[in-house]
Amino acid sequence: MFKDKPNHELCVWALFLFGLIGIPVLYFSGTISIDTVNMLGRYLAFAIAAIGLDLIWGYCGVLSLCQALFFALGGYAMGMYLAHHGGPPGSIDVNDWKIPGCLFVVYPAGVGETEAQWTVPWFWKPFYSLPATLALGLLIPGLVAAFIGYFGFRSRVRGVYFAILTQAITVAAWLVFCKNDMKLCGTNGLTNFDTIAGYSLTDPGVKFSLYMLTLVCLIGVFCLCRFLVDTRLGRVLVAVRDDETNLRFFGYKPYMFKMFVFALAAALGGLGGMLYTPQMGIITPEYMTAKWSILFVIWVAVGGRGTMSGAVLGAIGVNLVYNFLTTRWPEAWPFVQGLLFVGVVLLFPKGIAGLLELTFLKRLAKRQGSDMHEEPQYDSPPPDPKMPWCLKCEAHTPYHVKWGTDSEGRKRKIMICDLCDGYLMKPATISIVVYVLLVFTILLGICCVALGVLMGMDSLNAERSLVEPLLWFIALVCILVVPCFLFYRFYKKKKTRWLAFVSKHGRGTEA
Repeated sequence: MFKDKPNHELCVWALFLFGLIGIPVLYFSGTISIDTVNMLGRYLAFAIAAIGLDLIWGYCGVLSLCQALFFALGGYAMGMYLAHHGGPPGSIDVNDWKIPGCLFVVYPAGVGETEAQWTVPWFWKPFYSLPATLALGLLIPGLVAAFIGYFGFRSRVRGVYFAILTQAITVAAWLVFCKNDMKLCGTNGLTNFDTIAGYSLTDPGVKFSLYMLTLVCLIGVFCLCRFLVDTRLGRVLVAVRDDETNLRFFGYKPYMFKMFVFALAAALGGLGGMLYTPQMGIITPEYMTAKWSILFVIWVAVGGRGTMSGAVLGAIGVNLVYNFLTTRWPEAWPFVQGLLFVGVVLLFPKGIAGLLELTFLKRLAKRQGSDMHEEPQYDSPPPDPKMPWCLKCEAHTPYHVKWGTDSEGRKRKIMICDLCDGYLMKPATISIVVYVLLVFTILLGICCVALGVLMGMDSLNAERSLVEPLLWFIALVCILVVPCFLFYRFYKKKKTRWLAFVSKHGRGTEA
């Protein structure tokens, strides 16, 4: 069943199996505490929302920066339900509704109202029922996404412009939820949760049940999205991502598919938020900030977008690293987070799933008895640095031109090898890139040294320890110099292979 599945998908199923069997065994044996189980449950809720973002970004090619908004909307829906059934007894309004205790944090009355005239806001009342809360927690984010997508996608807003639009909407929602007169407790958020469906949230059994429920929901969401992308719908979504214009010529309406997937991703974000809130015990407008929007993108990018399993691996893996560092060296996490993002963008664009996929391809080729590095049976022309050269075949191979689209929707020319379907590039361009990266790395290194010296002098003048400037210097080197150096080595290796090709043939002009 699993022999033909990629390695990253096998890793995810192994993770699910460990969560279903290993974690309960470790918990009931006393190896891990209920707090650890609760923490893992929150990370699983993040993974559900990350799968939704991967669905719209990885398969549809639309970068959305409002997944945090949908996550928070689902969290607020569950928080309002929990507030109805928790907290102190509170007051009874004129309509015999109990006023949620968290509303007393911010004065719930209007101008001229007395305490006897206080009433529960009308939009709080549907969330008294758990089934209605679950339905609205999925429906509200989906409708908001459908509304945004209808006007955005019909106007053909794409690339970075759509990302800016969604981020602006998220910031606007954050400002609305922070206002005290919205009767959503302002910046304090919703808290003081005691029970869910009549069970105490402080009970370890309830916490463990919430963890298992979150894991089961994650497995169900993963299987559902995996099924969708393997159907005709998934192939259409990939076509929307790769060449939306040609798809439109075949009679399809790409904006309809985008809107549907965007609404589905929002509903999954809402589901993650609803499962997260009772395990965290609080929900605030903080989850709508730009920080959380970027975090969702980092999780999917690190894991590997366009794979589904990458979203799960990225969300859980990055959060485990975050928990490890913040408990020991909290000041190091911002630098590690930046290094992760830069490293994925420059060196590993396919993330963890892409690295695991390489080993899968080798395993598949070995099983089929083929050699992936077999040299092509083609009489290559003499070396010419201005001619397209296949790095995989190490020859001037015949090729065809394919027109691709970058993140901003601009057309770009791509040369594809006819023998191995790899990308071609001109060796002269490789040489230019090598020299530019070398100079850039040297300049960045000089700047980092200068900044380190200045910080050290400042620290000595203030009679402080040199630990802080040393940490800053190491962070600057890791974030700025190291990626440039690795990128330089990457292109340097390509140039070395080209020079070996020139030396082997003994003719032509070197780049």
